[in-house]
Amino acid sequence: MGKGKLAKFADMERYENVFQYPYSVVSDVPFDMKGCWRQQYFHNDNPIVLELGCGKGEYTVGLAERYPDMNFIGVDIKGARMWTGATDALAKGLKNVAFLRTNIEIIDRFFAPDEVQEIWLTFSDPQMKNPRKRLSSTFFMERYRHFLVDGGIVHLKTDSNFLFTYTSYMVDVNKLPLIVRTTDLYGEQEKEVLTLPRAIQTYYESMWMNRGISIKYQCFHLPHEGVLTEPEVEIELDEYRSYHRDKRSSHKADLEHRRPMFFAIALVGVVALFALVLFFPYKTIGEMIEESFDDYSMDLDFKANNQDDMISAALPQEKKIEKESNQLNKVDETQELAPEDIDPVENKEEEKQEEQQEEEKQEPINLNDAETLKIVEQLPEYPGGMVEFMKWLTAMLKYPDAALKRKIEGKVMVSFIVNADGSISDIKLVKGAHKLLDDEALRVVRLMPKWKPGLEGGHPCRSMISIPIVFEI
Repeated sequence: MGKGKLAKFADMERYENVFQYPYSVVSDVPFDMKGCWRQQYFHNDNPIVLELGCGKGEYTVGLAERYPDMNFIGVDIKGARMWTGATDALAKGLKNVAFLRTNIEIIDRFFAPDEVQEIWLTFSDPQMKNPRKRLSSTFFMERYRHFLVDGGIVHLKTDSNFLFTYTSYMVDVNKLPLIVRTTDLYGEQEKEVLTLPRAIQTYYESMWMNRGISIKYQCFHLPHEGVLTEPEVEIELDEYRSYHRDKRSSHKADLEHRRPMFFAIALVGVVALFALVLFFPYKTIGEMIEESFDDYSMDLDFKANNQDDMISAALPQEKKIEKESNQLNKVDETQELAPEDIDPVENKEEEKQEEQQEEEKQEPINLNDAETLKIVEQLPEYPGGMVEFMKWLTAMLKYPDAALKRKIEGKVMVSFIVNADGSISDIKLVKGAHKLLDDEALRVVRLMPKWKPGLEGGHPCRSMISIPIVFEI
């Protein structure tokens, strides 16, 4: 069994190759190594390359292994994920790699002018609804100019056609010198300039390629001179889910004469980010560890088969709890970020659709109440884990015939308590869609077997779990 999050955070505190400066820290504590990365950490004069949104850091470590004459720094806000790459780098004795845990929106606070030679954006969240959070936007390009050498190189490697197309427009509109651009990195005829982006193929990269999704790549120079203009174009959205990369069905015609295969089920592993334990003493959420939920995105994928009595399940979008931060300081001379703009920019497409999940909020918790709930230290678990839970749930759920005939769809949110003995109680409908769908969701949840209870301080405790179940024809 892998290490728990608290143990990972403890490791990160002592790792010599990790520097942790999230916004809540850097606003009060200056970063003394700004402008001194080569002298104080790498102890060489080699070029510095950043991977922004490095996730688990496998790409950063892979680059460091392959190019020992260059220095690599992986940047992300997700500490528990970053632990994987940092641990791997230490185990391999790599001295040319480091990790910086911070908000990418304030990345220019950590590097001096001309300190960085290249930037990699690998499988960043396309942020199709918010260009200010898009790592290849002009908003971020202006940030990069503060520390990237004049004419420094920016690499974009992505499976997202939306992000690739947007970046292409951004480069062309601003007449940035393009080095290479391809919509099919591994399908192109061998080109020497493509050797570097082909050198490392991540797990998710291979997975998307196996699903028929081509890997796009482009790199370009970013000069210091010139005003950058945000492209004003409408771009077709990606046809598959941003994180779990589930292609929308390509065989809808077949479903007309078959029983519809349905369900996108929000896994407990995602919604259990909000698992709460009822016991004394209590703490407010504001006292809990920052980013304590950043590594519970599940990478399971369930597809429908062609049997009439089976159903398919696809993963939900992820919702996050973020620590409140104070008013932001200015990060450049001309523009000040508003508090709502500081939001971890996810990478590896593993996990995040906040806008849609905002509609699913439960009643707010009064943090000042004497019975404020506390996050459970170890989440409750279905017997056999999430895969077995999905198997059980997909076997038990039945799309109501009346709902099928009337083409009723919707999302049902159900909550329940996992007691200290593992039994299920207090089953409630948090948010309904239609009575037919609500009744079916409640029926199945009432049939659930005992769970492995959550733990706090090594002791079983009562925990609240919420699962959204999406009925879709």
